[in-house]
Amino acid sequence: MRRRLPALLLALLGSTGLSACGTSTSPTVVSPTITLSFASRIQEHGSAWRSFAVPTAGSVKVQLTSVSQANAVVGLGIGTVNGANCALSQSLQTAANSAADSPQITTTLGVGTYCVQVSDIGNLTTIVDFTVLITTPY
Repeated sequence: MRRRLPALLLALLGSTGLSACGTSTSPTVVSPTITLSFASRIQEHGSAWRSFAVPTAGSVKVQLTSVSQANAVVGLGIGTVNGANCALSQSLQTAANSAADSPQITTTLGVGTYCVQVSDIGNLTTIVDFTVLITTPY
């Protein structure tokens, strides 16, 4: 009987140890991205746009990070290139937001060429400089 007790304890302790070792976690897959910077200027009632490529379908983020006129609200949009124009499919009015990874626009796009546009909505009082970050899957 005395020999059985230590063997039984070892068996119980070993089984609890094995169950903890059997626990698995799923790895987190982070898709590679590329971030482009679009810096330009617009005048009162003006706009500026830039085309960019999406090489792999997925989530695209657009973040207006700075506008040189304090508290300026401008138009920010994303769309497709149509000749010499940027035909917007999604747009909003926003002030700059420089907080890390705080995009004003997040959308899912397929492989292709798209554009981002910044425009005055009627409240600029001078020519302003701006910066937009565009993050696409790579």
